[in-house]
Amino acid sequence: MCHIPHPVVASIIWVHIFDPNNENPKIRPAVVLEVYEDEERFLYCGISTRLPDPLTDQYYMMESTPVGHRRSGLKQECAAVCTWVIEGSYDIIVDPSGYMTTYHFDELLGRIDAHKPPAT
Repeated sequence: MCHIPHPVVASIIWVHIFDPNNENPKIRPAVVLEVYEDEERFLYCGISTRLPDPLTDQYYMMESTPVGHRRSGLKQECAAVCTWVIEGSYDIIVDPSGYMTTYHFDELLGRIDAHKPPAT
């Protein structure tokens, strides 16, 4: 299924995953957060086109245009869901899409950190 050798941190890829409620499996975009090459696994944040109005800080808007953004490759208005962080294996990767700039990626990581549950 994978068309790229391995995921790269800050890249945007299409993966076959379930939604945040662990239902409705389909191909969705995601941002690669960390890569564990020795295990052929990676940590990613799901991207959704279903956005609340008004947008909360749980969502990080992604760059997109109707023809596909020049960096992200995303064509629909969408956001990374900062509470939808999952580990997956390379075999769920379908296609590459694009990448996030270092500035935007660092902002996303900060937002994700802010939404992590407190350590017990």
